[in-house]
Amino acid sequence: MVGTWVKGRVSNIVLYGAFIDIGYKKDALCHISKISQGFVARVANHMRIGDEVEVIIIEIDKNRGRIDVSLQPPNHDISTNAANSIPVSCQIAL
Repeated sequence: MVGTWVKGRVSNIVLYGAFIDIGYKKDALCHISKISQGFVARVANHMRIGDEVEVIIIEIDKNRGRIDVSLQPPNHDISTNAANSIPVSCQIAL
């Protein structure tokens, strides 16, 4: 199941992230650091309760009954995708 992309709905927003209902017993946590490539000051600026999102399962802790998810692909390296996030008018050929 780890590495699987699933659709879910934002069920709660807290200071450290958002809880996503992915259809299991407990909601999964999407930590604030896994919401966006850039800095996230407030989770509510990126999503609202009830929003449908697609997340990837990154960890399942059966002992603690927790599922961690991310909105970003695993091992996302911002340096490899930096050129894709810069408008064409701002890109410089090296």
